[in-house]
Amino acid sequence: MSIHFPFLRKSGLFFMMLCLAGLLSCSRKQEQTAQNGGQQTAQTPGVTVGQPPAPVKPPILRIYFEKEPVPQAFLDVWPGRAGIEISQTHLTMSGDGKWPADGDLYIVSPRFFASLSSQVPMQEWPDRTLLEGVNPAFTDHAFDPQNKYTRPWRWTPYVFYIRQVVEGKTAVFDFHDWTVDDQSLWPSDWELLLGMKRHLEGKSANSAKPENTLKDAEALKERLKEHAVSEEECWKALQEGRIQRTFLPASLRLRQAEDPAIKNVDWLVTPRGTLTQFDHLVVAASSPRKEVAQGLVQFLLQPGQQSLLLRESGYLPVVTTVGHEVELTEIKLSPLQVKQLSGSWFNLTEFLVDKAQMPPTSAAVLQPVQAAPVSPVTPAGK
Repeated sequence: MSIHFPFLRKSGLFFMMLCLAGLLSCSRKQEQTAQNGGQQTAQTPGVTVGQPPAPVKPPILRIYFEKEPVPQAFLDVWPGRAGIEISQTHLTMSGDGKWPADGDLYIVSPRFFASLSSQVPMQEWPDRTLLEGVNPAFTDHAFDPQNKYTRPWRWTPYVFYIRQVVEGKTAVFDFHDWTVDDQSLWPSDWELLLGMKRHLEGKSANSAKPENTLKDAEALKERLKEHAVSEEECWKALQEGRIQRTFLPASLRLRQAEDPAIKNVDWLVTPRGTLTQFDHLVVAASSPRKEVAQGLVQFLLQPGQQSLLLRESGYLPVVTTVGHEVELTEIKLSPLQVKQLSGSWFNLTEFLVDKAQMPPTSAAVLQPVQAAPVSPVTPAGK
């Protein structure tokens, strides 16, 4: 005798259907997980499932330079650059007289330091930090008497360049008369030109009366306006033989010492001497990366990097001893050039500064001495 329970048959069928639906759902989930690399993503409000997270941007160390940037060869081996991006931008004043205020590190000469630091407060250095090996000729000048804010880094003289007209013979061109002709070009830096003109006339490069400076600069500009171009154009025209005379920072000459196009150009300085491009490193007080910037300053002042400055940038180091300012570790000057680098070529009273206040006059005028070759030092990791 059999007993029939119709409701059980219906219930069993329903249960079997539920099991089948569950199995299908699990299969789909496993398929989805496999396609996503075996990882399940949780739904976050406002975020699409499967969207990759936005990349984290590294912090930027902003460097502003007046003349030349930090050589890439140094940045490549600087231990402190890990995890940061470095931006280097030419330092220029805006049309309304404002300096860029978002920098972390500034490379600036004495003549612009006062103006820049009046707008962008600079970080003080404790005591004489990082000045131990610096030649005293480059410290304690009027624009920053105790080097509270600045650390000298590199320098180069402004040099008179001429072309050799007859092979093996070179005549030094003297700009004392400031000849204006088709054979000469002048860098269009009027403050520098006026300072150089005064220097060569036996006067101070710095005028005590601002109104005289403006008047003299306007007169010089009017006289030379048809013959003034950028420093780079002056150098290019000299190389190509379109002009015979100009004066430029010596770094332009040394940077391109390997160029065969300049074989007939010598590095010469008249006995009257020259002014100096004198670069300093200053850290902005408001920088969120002060410690990083100060670490770079410390690195650039180490003897290894200083000994390679000339090769990498054409500038001369400040970590030297008195009387040995122009010792070159890798590029040697010829006897003729060494003879010309004499007299008042490095006159400590003639650094161009914004104000009439003079640097200390107690320091003696330095005489360059050529020393025996020194083996170059390579930075760590080079």
